[in-house]
Amino acid sequence: MWIQETVWSVIQSFSALRYLHIETWFLQFSLTFKAFTTLESISIDVSVCCEISWLYTSLSKLYASCPTLTSLAISDGSGQHHLNINNNVDQIFLGGPNNIQPSRLRRLCLHDCFVRIDKITLPHLRQLTSLELICLQHAGQPEDRVYYGYPRDIWSTFIGSGIQLEELVHNSTNPSLIDYLSSYSGLRKLELSVTPFADAASSDEAATRFFNGVLSRHLETLESLRLEAYCEDEWCFTSRNAGLISQCTKLNHLLMSVVPLRQEEEDDEVDTNVVANPNPNMVVSVFFFEGCISRQ
Repeated sequence: MWIQETVWSVIQSFSALRYLHIETWFLQFSLTFKAFTTLESISIDVSVCCEISWLYTSLSKLYASCPTLTSLAISDGSGQHHLNINNNVDQIFLGGPNNIQPSRLRRLCLHDCFVRIDKITLPHLRQLTSLELICLQHAGQPEDRVYYGYPRDIWSTFIGSGIQLEELVHNSTNPSLIDYLSSYSGLRKLELSVTPFADAASSDEAATRFFNGVLSRHLETLESLRLEAYCEDEWCFTSRNAGLISQCTKLNHLLMSVVPLRQEEEDDEVDTNVVANPNPNMVVSVFFFEGCISRQ
């Protein structure tokens, strides 16, 4: 353990350190960040079953004492992908002094962290332009299921808050997320995993709202679009949305699924020629699923 402590002591002596990445595999002592006053970005990868009672308290002190910090990334594997009160990001913002200047964070990347946006945490996120919110507990869950830690309220809180994300990575979808993304313009990067819906009708309705309401608001700025949709018909690449996608003039990366579920309708066959994107450097990735069964 003394070797780890010695190395950490040396790292803390770096007076102009701007970027710091930590992985807690085999970590044998609790880290403190009070010595860092010039950090702009910190990322922490917490290993499974690692004892991290110190983590959020230490990050709270760092956030309160480091005015240059604009990027925070946490991958919390301590709960083995299950959310609990111990990996609540609120602790980072609650522990600082009352005179702390909020609205510094521009990028927030959270994997398997419990997130709650309220009047205390919201001021600290008003300058946020990039958000990555990933939790395996959310993936594959029906959009109408209520369970601990679901981020559905985040998006309804963001509406009207002044937060206009330019980059969003999220492994779930729900109506409030579509409402939020439809409320402004300026997205440059969007990566979503489509949550299984209760039935095909509700899934198709949400997909139609997404392409007509969301994509149409970001046609002039969107550079990267990734939609991972498994057996969700209208979320996949079809002739019905290809024309709209082709209007994204800055799009240089596209990843979507193609599921030939309705081959009996000749008009629904995918015509790849519809996509005539003017960007010659555009990268297109396609998922093909042959064995899916459409839900009725």
